[in-house]
Amino acid sequence: MPLKAIFLDMGGTLLDLESDRRAHLEMMRAFREDMGLPTSPEELLNRYETLREERIRRLGTRWQQDRDISRGVVTSILREEGLSMTRAHWDAFLAAYWREHRRWLHLYPGARKALSALHRPGIHIGLISDVDEDFLQLCLYKFPLEDHLDSITTSEETGMAKPHEEIFMRALSKAECEPQEATHVGDSLDRDVLGASKVGMRSILIRSQGTDQSADYVVPDITAACQVLERLVEEDH
Repeated sequence: MPLKAIFLDMGGTLLDLESDRRAHLEMMRAFREDMGLPTSPEELLNRYETLREERIRRLGTRWQQDRDISRGVVTSILREEGLSMTRAHWDAFLAAYWREHRRWLHLYPGARKALSALHRPGIHIGLISDVDEDFLQLCLYKFPLEDHLDSITTSEETGMAKPHEEIFMRALSKAECEPQEATHVGDSLDRDVLGASKVGMRSILIRSQGTDQSADYVVPDITAACQVLERLVEEDH
C-alpha cells in the first residue's frame, strides 16, 4: 500500500539524548548547590536516572506524568541525604530543570533538514511521544518544528505510554490512514518498534550500532532514516 503517513519519536530520534543528559547533569549540579548536598552531581544524576527508570518500568504501558515520577524520585534522593521534601525543595528542582533544559537541549544534526525534506503533498508527518506536553512545548518553542508537523500525539493525551496500541491508533486516526500506509521512526526497540509492529505499521529503528530483525529498517541516524523514507515515498508513488 502507498505510504501516506510518517510518524516520528521525539527523544533519541529528533532530540539529541546527550544534550538531554547534559541538561540533567547541570540541573543536578544547580540543585546540589541550592540544597547544600555533599554528594557529587554525577552521583545524584546516577541515582535519579536509576530510580526513574525503575518507576517507569513498574508502570509498564500505564502513563504517569514525568513531573510526578520525578517528584517521587527527588523525594527519595533527599531522604537518602537526610532531608524531607518541602515545597521550596521542589520549586528549586523545577527551576533548575527548566532553566538547564532551555539552555542545553538541541536536536540531532540533520533533524530539521530531514523534516523539511519529508514534508510534501500527500504525506502526513506526525509526532508520537511519551514526554509530558509541557516538555514537548518547550522543545517546539526552542526548535520551531510545528510548520513541519501535521499532528502531535502524546501519552499525556491518550493516557497510555508506548508500546500500547492506543497511542499509535490515535495518531493513525489523525492521519486518516490505515496502519499499512504508515511508517514509524524511533530509537527504542521496546517502545517504538514493538508499538508500531503491534498495530501493523512499518518501523525504522535508529541505532548507532548493530541490527535487529524486529524492525523493517535499521539506520544510524535521522538523516539515514530520511533517506529510507524518501525512497519508500518514491517507490509507493
